Amino acid sequence: MEGYATMIYLFNNQEQLIKILTDKIVKSAYHTQELTDENYISDKLIVEVKAMDDVELAEVEYIGISSLNKDHAYDLFYVLSHKTVGTITEFIGVQSGIEELRKIPVYDIRPNGSVRQHAERIIQGSNWTVGYTPDIGNAGVNYYYMSAFDALKKMCNSFGVEMQFHVEINGNKIGNRYIEFKKRIGTVTHRRVTYGHNALEIIKEVQKANLVTALIGRGRGEEVSSAGENESGQAGYGRKITFEDIVWEKSQGKPVDKPAGLKYVENKEATAMFGIKTPNGNIPKIGFIEFDTDDRELLLQRTYESLNEQCRPQVLFRTTSAYLTAEIGDTVRVERPDLNIDYAVRVVKIEWNRISNRAISLELGDKLNDSLGSQMKSLSKDIENRLADEIMNQKSDIVDHILSANGFNTNWYSETEPTNPRINDIWYQPDPEFEGHYIMRIWNGEIWEELVRTKNFNRVIEKIKQVEDHLKTTEAEIEKIHARNEEELEKFREELKSLDLSEEKIEAITKKINLELPDFDALKSQIESVRESSRVNAEMIGNDGKTRYSKNILIGEVDRKLLFTDDHITIEANDGGFKKGQTYTISFEALCELLAKAKVSFNFGREAVRGVTMTLTPSSSKLTTVQTGSKTVDVLPGDYTVLMTSGWYKRYSQEVRIEKDTTIDILTEYREIAEGNRTMAYQGEWSENPELILDGGVS
Repeated sequence: MEGYATMIYLFNNQEQLIKILTDKIVKSAYHTQELTDENYISDKLIVEVKAMDDVELAEVEYIGISSLNKDHAYDLFYVLSHKTVGTITEFIGVQSGIEELRKIPVYDIRPNGSVRQHAERIIQGSNWTVGYTPDIGNAGVNYYYMSAFDALKKMCNSFGVEMQFHVEINGNKIGNRYIEFKKRIGTVTHRRVTYGHNALEIIKEVQKANLVTALIGRGRGEEVSSAGENESGQAGYGRKITFEDIVWEKSQGKPVDKPAGLKYVENKEATAMFGIKTPNGNIPKIGFIEFDTDDRELLLQRTYESLNEQCRPQVLFRTTSAYLTAEIGDTVRVERPDLNIDYAVRVVKIEWNRISNRAISLELGDKLNDSLGSQMKSLSKDIENRLADEIMNQKSDIVDHILSANGFNTNWYSETEPTNPRINDIWYQPDPEFEGHYIMRIWNGEIWEELVRTKNFNRVIEKIKQVEDHLKTTEAEIEKIHARNEEELEKFREELKSLDLSEEKIEAITKKINLELPDFDALKSQIESVRESSRVNAEMIGNDGKTRYSKNILIGEVDRKLLFTDDHITIEANDGGFKKGQTYTISFEALCELLAKAKVSFNFGREAVRGVTMTLTPSSSKLTTVQTGSKTVDVLPGDYTVLMTSGWYKRYSQEVRIEKDTTIDILTEYREIAEGNRTMAYQGEWSENPELILDGGVS
């Protein structure tokens, strides 16, 4: 689609077309696609346009834009926010399908069938339909009290497929909405990138912390009793399934040999390079992984695919389209001369300029920041629960480890380091310095990171108590004010009665006054809310005195972009913002991306021109004026005034916006007196001091 003009469609909440924005109105449009670790394409759109009035803005609910490299398909974004600053209105949109399906509940469905059968049951009753689905067999999965979007993610994880959202736009309305499911979005290309190349930036690298050369996979627990057999009305499940009895043979087309009875699947080449060294040779480094499936063959396949990503050092790269041309999900190969290996990775994130339809940056490699948002939510919830929990005093009554309330992570209680932990597991380690106290740690995938020590809990509790005491005082003051208001209001009512006013008028007057008084119940509700959140906002202090957890975080995207034409970036924080008199430390990393110049060609409408000077004056003070006498020139993107001056032609100027290679038409009209202009009649007379001497001509 590179080179084609991009049109942006604005729809209201009734999905009626309000306006079509062309590239003459759109100042910038950046579309970010990301292949998440939860098997779906996440889309985000940031658009800047010439300022729109408040009436139009109030109507805008959706933004539609043509899908990249997909004919007759569009991406539909739900408008998350909009703001107008000066002459520019900015829209921020997120994938509408995700936003809608997050608000549609799935109560209790248990399909057993194909990907299509599962997906159709999940999105039944929504605006969305199932598009392409691969034929990869049947499976049974339970979806119980969750959103339709979460159910789709669970289905994708169970089947090992990926999903992407598209819509159709027919005339002036939104048409069909559909979700495509594929084994792998993107194509397997023959392109290669080289580790260490100066055009390949390393964003994050994990050399060997999580490296394993063999994996034991476990699936869903086997049903040992039906729902009808149990008083609870729920089925009973036993041990989780494994692929121990499944046989793979390379001679039968399988990727590796896995004999019956072997509990793990191994990459022998990785074991030879990265395995555990013993006198008898290297043995595999073995890890564990779980999938929500009851199909043993599928479990082995999914485990093998995960092993291919975990059996080598993991790296996430960033590059530009000048070094690599690819689309989201595409597979490319990374050459590692330092390790004498090469392997396949995928393009997991692309930022597009939708004005030029060119990729600005691409990220490829391993997804090393898996679901950071969900990890933080889980961590926050777990910390809140632990603050109010007295389980520390009841260790003798519990086993070494139990599942947390959400069932997804484990709480460990032991002196020795737990084996085979999962991310977000909590370990309550006895404090070696203070008997009877504990150190609360969380497994981040690499180490047990310390959160807090119970020796310091008194400091946390004291902070919470101070906040609650303040709230009680405030509540008492509000009670006094409320009582005083009621008393004054009753006196005023008596005075009104003495004026012989009707009861209706008195009621109307006092009702009006009541509306102006603070709503005590609302204030009380706010106080309760603050009291509850105060437990969370209390600092968790470690033994080194550093803050471990705080909900005071930055507002907006962490990954900001400061354009060449911008002066600064504004940083705000929630929870009251940055407090006056306090010192804050803001750490950041900056990546400077060179602006690509655009080639400007001048079309004079003549085969040859004489003595022409072209001057391009930018509107931005940060750009420099460019002057040339040739037919082409390279300039940085921006708004310019183009001026032609010449001794042969009339002065000509125009305002242009330059973002990509472009041709500018220049009007060349001869001056009234110039060589070559033979259509003009001249009349002269003799002078002792001539201003112009004509050489030849017709009398």
